[in-house]
Amino acid sequence: MRSAMLLAVLLFVPITHSAAQRSLTLVRGQRARVTAPALGAYHHELRYVGSFGDTLMFSADTVLAVPLADVVRLEILKGQRSYKWPGAAIGLVCGALVGVGIGYAVTTDGSGNWDFSRPMAVMVGGVAFGVIGTGVGAWVGLSIRTDQWRDVPLEGLRVSVAPVRSGLSVGARITF
Repeated sequence: MRSAMLLAVLLFVPITHSAAQRSLTLVRGQRARVTAPALGAYHHELRYVGSFGDTLMFSADTVLAVPLADVVRLEILKGQRSYKWPGAAIGLVCGALVGVGIGYAVTTDGSGNWDFSRPMAVMVGGVAFGVIGTGVGAWVGLSIRTDQWRDVPLEGLRVSVAPVRSGLSVGARITF
């Protein structure tokens, strides 16, 4: 029985070490957002300095040491997102509606009769102002940028070995 437990420990320890290396993907100087309620830190944006054992080091104005056990959530900056395509879509719809309205207003003769050139004017106005609106909307969408954050998995597979009266106790914890 003891040899089976020892074999299980020997099999799991290399896996936990390699899983721990892959799960913490922080680069020195990278912007991070840390949530650690035990330290009173809720969504603090800091720069990653390094890690020493089970403690993560961050800097803002001063260096802050945060034990990994106290960190509830850790996010790293993935990049920035622009709103070019949503802006272009909104500009297309708004521009086309304005163009249709202008095309209709230009061809009204006051009597309310439907003129043969009115459908063409409405269509040309909708297309022309739709193209202009698409360009303006994409330009405005490019100027709007927001940060995109990615969660850093803090836990994966953890195996612990502890001595007990009758020998060794092996525990495994897997989180997804």
